[in-house]
Amino acid sequence: MFLRISHRGAVEFAPENTLTAFKKAVELGANAIECDVHGCKSGEIMVIHDETVDRTTNGSGLISEKTYDELRKLNAGSREKIPTLLEVLDIVEKSILVNIELKNKNIIHSVCKLVNDQINLQNYSFDKFLISSFSSVVLRVISDFYPSIKTGLLVEHYNLDAKNEILYLQPYAVCIDFQCVTKGIVEQVHELGSKILVWTVNDYKDIKRMKSLNVDGIFSDYPNRL
Repeated sequence: MFLRISHRGAVEFAPENTLTAFKKAVELGANAIECDVHGCKSGEIMVIHDETVDRTTNGSGLISEKTYDELRKLNAGSREKIPTLLEVLDIVEKSILVNIELKNKNIIHSVCKLVNDQINLQNYSFDKFLISSFSSVVLRVISDFYPSIKTGLLVEHYNLDAKNEILYLQPYAVCIDFQCVTKGIVEQVHELGSKILVWTVNDYKDIKRMKSLNVDGIFSDYPNRL
C-alpha cells in the first residue's frame, strides 16, 4: 500500500500537530499521519515538534519543564491546544497508520508502552504504528525491547554511514529527504530490505517524480496533493 503521509497534519487548514490538523488530513485522503512527541514534566506524552513551546504557541520555555496542566493553558494557534499522543490516537481511525517521531531517548519506554496498551486494550494492530527517529540508539532500544513495533530510520542523506545504519538496524522503513533521492537509492534501500518514505514533498512536480521512482510513501504538508 502506498502511504500518503500527512506531515504534522493538514497544516494548510489548521495549526501543525493539532487534533484539527490530523482530523482534516484524514478527511483529505491521508492514510497515514506523522506526529512528533516530547515528554512533559508530569509524564504525559505531548504531540509537538520543538523541544520548546516558543514557535508554535503563545508561551515560552521547555516542554520538559512544564506540566500537562501548564501546557494545556497555551494556545497552539486558532485556539487549539497541544494534544497528547493518546488524544491523537483516539481521534484517528484504526485504519490510519500513525508515524510517531521520537525527539529524545528519555521517552522511548513510555511511548512504546502506550503503543502496546493501545494494541492490547483498544484493538489496534502493530501494522498501524511506526516509530521513527534520527537516533540509531533509540531505534536499537525499540528493536531490542519491543521487536513487534515497526521502526523508521530518519536520514538526511544516503551515504555509506546511512547504508551501514540500515544494515545494522534493519528498520521497517528509511525516511529520507526527498531532494537527495534517486532511482538507484530507492533500489538499494529496497535491496537492503526496507521501505523508503520521502519527506517533505509539497510541489506537484516533485510528488510526481517521487512516485515515478517507486518510493513506498510520501510525507507532505498538503495530503490532498498526494
